[in-house]
Amino acid sequence: MSTLAIVLAAALSLTVSTQQAQAATVTVQAESYAAQSGVAWEATGDTGGGQNAAFLANGDWMRYDNVDLGAAGRLTVSARIASAVGSGTVEFRTGSLTGPLLAVIPVSPTGGWQTWATQATDVTTHPTGSQTVFAVLRSTAAGDFVNINWFSFVGAGDSPRPDGSPSTRPSGTPSWRSSVR
Repeated sequence: MSTLAIVLAAALSLTVSTQQAQAATVTVQAESYAAQSGVAWEATGDTGGGQNAAFLANGDWMRYDNVDLGAAGRLTVSARIASAVGSGTVEFRTGSLTGPLLAVIPVSPTGGWQTWATQATDVTTHPTGSQTVFAVLRSTAAGDFVNINWFSFVGAGDSPRPDGSPSTRPSGTPSWRSSVR
C-alpha cells in the first residue's frame, strides 16, 4: 500500500507542477449586468438567440462584477453591436463609471437594430484577475444609438471565432452571468 501511495503522490505532484496559467477568455452577455442605468432588453435576432441590451443612449451604463481579465499581456476586447442610425463608442472601464479606461469600441451604423457586427480592439496593458467592469455608452447624437448582444475579453494565446466570439468559454457560472431574470 505504501508504494501505491508514493506513486499516487508523485503523479499528483507532477500534475500540479505542469499546469500553466491560462489567458482570459470570457464572454459576457450584455443583459447579465449587476446594475445599470437606461438599459432595456429585447429579443435578439443574432446568432444564438436570447436577449440583447437595447435602446442604449449617451450616458447609459451597465456594471459587471467579477469579470476575470486573466494575466498580464495582450487582451482583445470585442463587442457584438447593432445600430441603425448612430455613432459613438462603448467605453469599458474598471472599478467605477469614471475608473481607468480599459478599451474603447467604436460604434457606427451596421444597417439596422438587429444587423449585428463584431467590433474589436487590442489592449497591451490591463488590470489582471477579477475586476468590476463598466460598459459606458458615449455619443454626441440625441437618442438611442446602439444595441449590444455580448462582449468578450480574449487573452494572448486564445483565438476568437470568425464572428469575433472567443473559441472557448469559462467553466462554471460566474456571478455576472445569470440564467434567468
